[in-house]
Amino acid sequence: MTTYNYEAFESEYYDFLDFPGPAVGEPMPALTFTNLAGGTVELASYRGKRVLLETGSITCPMYVKDVKKMQAVVAAHPDVVFVVMYVREAHPGKSIPAHGDAAMKAACAARLEETVTEGRMVLIDDLAGTAHRVLGSFPNMVYLIDADGVVTWRTNWSDTKQVAAILDGTATENQLRHDIVPPSRPTPWLAVGVLLRAGFGALMEFVRSLPSLLRAHGEVKRMNQEKDSAIGG
Repeated sequence: MTTYNYEAFESEYYDFLDFPGPAVGEPMPALTFTNLAGGTVELASYRGKRVLLETGSITCPMYVKDVKKMQAVVAAHPDVVFVVMYVREAHPGKSIPAHGDAAMKAACAARLEETVTEGRMVLIDDLAGTAHRVLGSFPNMVYLIDADGVVTWRTNWSDTKQVAAILDGTATENQLRHDIVPPSRPTPWLAVGVLLRAGFGALMEFVRSLPSLLRAHGEVKRMNQEKDSAIGG
């Protein structure tokens, strides 16, 4: 197994069929972060309100693709605390390499506002990825936590339409049932732009991993189809 802050992306670093971490109905563990001002923030300090926590990084096309779309969701739900948890770089490259220290990670997190116009609260995980590992280590997952600190929904890949449906109470049975899903893909031009911003090597490493990523996509779809068939039968 690679170190947490891997220097180059490989699909083998992720198990796309397994989503460890607190499941629906379980309490969210006590997690502590650093905010952009350098202060300490405990997730439990938001008890009494619903919290939607999404993981992301500046080199993650899956996260970047929905930043602007999420602004409408945030505006429609002023009662919800929206948090972006900054994690390791999904696709580190020469220009934006793997985090070497906490200051470097904080600097990357601070670039979100100027680069992708992130209006949500950004909280930074520690260098070892303590909170990220607890929640499952996916680059762009989402947890919805109720006012009592209990997980009420989660997904391994964020999708704005799905998030909106969950918060609006209009989600389908499948959206509620499956927490391991195939990712909703960004447009090619956006993905290439994000990866080139990280560095040319990040793009090449992604291209090399694409066949295995597509295989994993198909395996997730088959897994969910089998679950649906078993329930329907």
